[in-house]
Amino acid sequence: GLALGAVHGLMPALARHVSYRGLYTRYQKLGGGTLGLYSVQQASGKIYGQNGVQLFSLPELMQFLAGGSASPPAAGQPPVTGPTGRTFAIVGAGELGAIDREAHLRGMPYYVVDDSNAQFILLSNRLLPGEEDLNPLRRLVSTQPPQPRVPLHVTFEDRVELVGYDAPTDISRGEELVIRLYYRVLQPLGINYKIFLHFDGNGSRWNGDHAPVGGKFQTMFWSPGTYITDEHRIPVGRMTQSPGYYQIFTGLWSGGDGPRMSVTQGAH
Repeated sequence: GLALGAVHGLMPALARHVSYRGLYTRYQKLGGGTLGLYSVQQASGKIYGQNGVQLFSLPELMQFLAGGSASPPAAGQPPVTGPTGRTFAIVGAGELGAIDREAHLRGMPYYVVDDSNAQFILLSNRLLPGEEDLNPLRRLVSTQPPQPRVPLHVTFEDRVELVGYDAPTDISRGEELVIRLYYRVLQPLGINYKIFLHFDGNGSRWNGDHAPVGGKFQTMFWSPGTYITDEHRIPVGRMTQSPGYYQIFTGLWSGGDGPRMSVTQGAH
């Protein structure tokens, strides 16, 4: 039974996440055409009979998605695309934050059309009718102001503003606490900060420190003019937290023993 489970369950599941084959199959089903590879070995494409274009920088990737070539098309010539007028690129999943920031700065749309692989994703410059953008950042990064349940105006070092949060007014032990923090980016943050959440009450503290946006969008990629929704889930133990009222403290710090960002406007 263990052997059958490994052969027919575990091994195929692992193969989907370490092999590029599924992404190439999806790319072909979506129409094929020009294919770029960013943070992916070009030799992998040849295994499946594809001639991918190796891209070495974010500007090259953006240029490729926009026009189907790492180099601009000749004067008067249209971009080289597939039969459906689309270009595709397989990129490392860990590059999504940097890609999103570059696309925002350029005002250029892009779409995630396959996210079935844990290590790599398939991007395209267009969506066809009936297709869905699978980009996990779409719900969490926006140029539109959010509507938090509890509005705030707290600015950290004049670079990022906490504009509000959502949290339940009460919760029972054994439940999951979902808290959303809404930020407005005023200036580039430059480095990667973490978010601390401390819940203090009845002489005890429980902790919700975490990487922003589930680690998918580090603060070094936050662009001025955008709103970031940081959604964090915290299990509340059945026995360890005392009943009563808790006060929430939050802020940003550089990690470890690094300094916290100071509050320059608003309540501390």
